[in-house]
Amino acid sequence: MYNATATDSAISANSGVDVRQVYFSFGNDRMGTIKLGRDNGIFGAGAIFGDMTLIGAGAPVQATQRGRVTLGHIGAGYSYVGYYGQIAYSAPKSASGIGFDVALVSPVADTPIVAAPVYSSKSSPQVQAQVSYAAAGFKTWLGAKSQQFEAIVAGAEDFTMTGVELGASYQQGAVGVIANVQGGKGLGILSDADQGDVRTRAAFVQSTFKPNQKLKLGLGYGISRNRDNTAGTGGLKSNANLTLVAYYTLTHAITLVGEAGQTRFKCFNGAEVKLNGGSAGGIIFF
Repeated sequence: MYNATATDSAISANSGVDVRQVYFSFGNDRMGTIKLGRDNGIFGAGAIFGDMTLIGAGAPVQATQRGRVTLGHIGAGYSYVGYYGQIAYSAPKSASGIGFDVALVSPVADTPIVAAPVYSSKSSPQVQAQVSYAAAGFKTWLGAKSQQFEAIVAGAEDFTMTGVELGASYQQGAVGVIANVQGGKGLGILSDADQGDVRTRAAFVQSTFKPNQKLKLGLGYGISRNRDNTAGTGGLKSNANLTLVAYYTLTHAITLVGEAGQTRFKCFNGAEVKLNGGSAGGIIFF
């Protein structure tokens, strides 16, 4: 459950609770695990949960935060993992380190950023799947997802969202690295089909280093590119973010966070905008 603390009003209540994870799961080492309910998707999970800015801010773009959450590298390195109603299955991890996950996901409608909704979900579910391998601090994964979208606006056509991703991470002592690439049609800049039937590519890389037990330093870069110039993109060609972070463990429950970064927006018409920003704060673990 997520309770937003930021708001653009000094008067109105800000007590709405955002419930994203409500599910039931069962299984064992032989049969694997079955999950029923609402939880994050499989596609994109490796990137977003490996992103150090998950407990920070990333690009300080208020226009898209809307008084609720920060974005990290969502839209500038990968699309949002999404939270869906789903029936998911995770196979037992083999002795060789190979894993397999698959989910039938409640189909979703588009949530456009710069235009009115164009698509609705069809009756067939969204499908997400991933095969992974893990051994001795190393992990790699190959994932895919697909869903049919039905046009609800005259002149638009139905289309099928398709996406693939490949990622890897490695942790050895004080050093950690992660890299992830995504590509497909209809993946959206932030979430499923939010730009319509547009081809996109995204890449995210990150490195972290711990000089001692309390301090962790990191540098992350992500870029998302649109290959098609359509009305749904609002003219956006690419969105990139570079973030330098420092995390300091004050106590076992409190970690202080400091960030500095630059976000660059490029348009199909050649225009470019830069946003330099910084953030400071903390996170409580309990």
